[in-house]
Amino acid sequence: SSVFIFLIGLLIAGLFNICSGYSVSVYKSNSSKKRILCKSRGFIYDRHFNPLVNNEFYNKEYLVADKKSIREITVNRYGKNQLCSHLIGYLNSEGNGISGIEKSYNEILSYYSGEVSVSYSSSGVGRIIGELGKPEYDNYLSRGGAVLTIDRDIQYITERCVDEGNIDKGAAVVMNIESGGILAMCSRPDIDLNNIGRYLDDENSPLINRALTEYSVGSVFKPIIAAICLENGANPDLTYNCKGNIKIGDTVFPCHKEDGHGSENMYEATADSCNTYYINLTKNISGDTLINGAERFGLCKRIELADNLFTDSGRLPDENISSGEKANLSFGQGVLTATPVHLAAAYAVIGNNGIYKEPIIIKSLVDENRIEFKAVMPSASRRVISEKTAKTVLKALRETVKNGSGKNAEPKNTDAVGKTATAQTGWFVNGKEITHSWFVGMFPADKPKYVVVILKEDGESGSLDCAPVFKNIAQLITSFE
Repeated sequence: SSVFIFLIGLLIAGLFNICSGYSVSVYKSNSSKKRILCKSRGFIYDRHFNPLVNNEFYNKEYLVADKKSIREITVNRYGKNQLCSHLIGYLNSEGNGISGIEKSYNEILSYYSGEVSVSYSSSGVGRIIGELGKPEYDNYLSRGGAVLTIDRDIQYITERCVDEGNIDKGAAVVMNIESGGILAMCSRPDIDLNNIGRYLDDENSPLINRALTEYSVGSVFKPIIAAICLENGANPDLTYNCKGNIKIGDTVFPCHKEDGHGSENMYEATADSCNTYYINLTKNISGDTLINGAERFGLCKRIELADNLFTDSGRLPDENISSGEKANLSFGQGVLTATPVHLAAAYAVIGNNGIYKEPIIIKSLVDENRIEFKAVMPSASRRVISEKTAKTVLKALRETVKNGSGKNAEPKNTDAVGKTATAQTGWFVNGKEITHSWFVGMFPADKPKYVVVILKEDGESGSLDCAPVFKNIAQLITSFE
């Protein structure tokens, strides 16, 4: 019997060891896990610290595991009515910026990334043991990031007026004349930053930022020609008799008014956008003088608005241009191209008493307390034309809006200056040439504070397509102030 009792004891001990080992094994198979619910990325602000991203909140239910879920307030980086989408840019599948400001400042925006997570204990077969932990916030919605020169309210006004003006393909830029800071930048067609893939095969190329893209410019170049000629001795009061065309060499260049404008001085010819007047104006000005003068206005070079965020360079003819090429250049045709940003900066010279300011889009970088740790210094100012020349051209641009082709641009609550254009492109569809419509203007007229550029691809005319959009933008900004 003692042997039997001993054997029973061994059996019990063995069973205890087996059970104990199983218990330890089960315990060891249990684990603590963490589920990331949502992530954030550094902020992009307007000049008044209004967020341009991370500002659409919603309540979302997240499935954690084993049919257990948790509700959490989260943020869409890009909203349903996202402003300045092309400038902001977008991310790849790894969460890195690949265009716009997202790309330019990817490092700093990634540094201020964060997340919301929840921890829980799970069995070896994936079942939750106990309750879910409380959400844990790790640098989530850190306020560090980039501050732009964009003004959210002016951006909203600009986008609204562009859409209401049926600018379905084109761009708009609003710039502060004194500082060179871009206050609004709009490109159309617009894009949904949450669904970029849908645009990859779109024939309208909506992913292109048209505000940074070069186009034929047409007659909006005439005020720059006027300024260059005035600097080289031209008299704005001298008249030329437009008969509807002018012959240069073996080529006859027509004016858009077939029977001619008659006798006009610079103010009248600018208001009527007379081609033959401007061709005659440049007859005694050398090609290299015109090209060098245009370059001083900032044309034909890439402008870096932020780190590795460039405009196209645009084009000017070679300095050794023929008389025919010079005639084309005098009224903005030929190989000449520029971006809306270039034209904003060039016209700002006229509005800023002859001083050029390089356009900028980034103001500073800030830490998690929104304290500036890097300020972006604007480029040095430089004189391009005399104050007298600037005032003379400004007077011609005022005549254009008051009595000429820019009448549709005159605001009701302020006054403005500006120039229309319907630029030939040399591209034909079904026998009809594609033209681009422009209006470049400034307001108030006596001492301009803002320059606004409106572009419509494949437009009818600058007067009909773009001048009314400028008018609405100027009215709303003025009333908003």
